[in-house]
Amino acid sequence: MPKRGPAAWCFLLAAILLGQAPSFAAAPQTLRVGVTEFPPGVVAAADGHAEGPAADMIRRIFENAGYRADVRVYPSVRVRSLVTSGDLDASIASRFWDTDGIALYSEQPFGEPKIGLFWTDPKNDVTSLAQLDGKVVIVPLGQFTPAALLRLKAPHAVIEQSRDFAGAIAMLTNGRADYLLDWEGPVQSELDRLGLKVRQLKLPPEYTYVVVSRRVPDAVAIVHRIDAAMRRLVAEGKLPLR
Repeated sequence: MPKRGPAAWCFLLAAILLGQAPSFAAAPQTLRVGVTEFPPGVVAAADGHAEGPAADMIRRIFENAGYRADVRVYPSVRVRSLVTSGDLDASIASRFWDTDGIALYSEQPFGEPKIGLFWTDPKNDVTSLAQLDGKVVIVPLGQFTPAALLRLKAPHAVIEQSRDFAGAIAMLTNGRADYLLDWEGPVQSELDRLGLKVRQLKLPPEYTYVVVSRRVPDAVAIVHRIDAAMRRLVAEGKLPLR
């Protein structure tokens, strides 16, 4: 152990007497955040971590709240069950997503993505979801918000499910359903990639929020800190994402 000079010992003694002894800051708590692919805002890297502007904003919110966010991409059908069990600490979701009180919601909205209705046949032109009763509508598996909205507006519509956006578009273009209902951004991104043009009804945005599993210790305090961080970003015009 190296010897300390008299000056060093005097400084250390003074610091202790004044209650200012040297301290080592603890690393910020890491929270596991699960999201679904939502291109172009969220895409999955090769190792499963989330990339894209929305994923970066999630990390920024949690960092500003004093946490480290480990943001990874999961299949949409798994995220809700993982939040329920506590295997994920947080996610991003709409009010339709949690009907069982499994999570605490931020007061501030994270985003306001739009849901779109897509179809190919001009004979199927509609101006509202209420006109879909009796029609066959594709909703990708695990997309709780579009499915809940459809059941609310057109309770007699027939829902067919696909594994993902690409499968949903294939079902629509192959004539296996009349319509596709899902988040506008990811569907349009896939349509652009495929070079496809379809007809579309744009619907009002559905707000999404940061949700924290009730199984997380200090979940209430975490949500309060996240809300404080989000309010600062709202004041800067950075939230909600569109």
